[in-house]
Amino acid sequence: MKKASQERCDAIKEEYPYLSNFFDSLKDVSALLSEEELQTVWQKSVQDVISPFAEFANLLSEIGLAELRVNEKRYKFADIYVYGFEMIRKGTV
Repeated sequence: MKKASQERCDAIKEEYPYLSNFFDSLKDVSALLSEEELQTVWQKSVQDVISPFAEFANLLSEIGLAELRVNEKRYKFADIYVYGFEMIRKGTV
């Protein structure tokens, strides 16, 4: 799984180079984030590249990177990316 995750992360980095700062900022971040937490990462990394936040969040969903779990009001990153971006898996089930 780790090798496949790394390959997929490399591919998405090539596909969306303008999000490279965001991808880099995912290291050691939980793979299950509240909207506020994701917004903080976005502000620190790519707010000047893709704005407003809603457009950014929609893009993450469209490309299959993260989806909003409406009932929990949290964004869950797809497992295939968690290892490659070195995210924290705790509490993502």
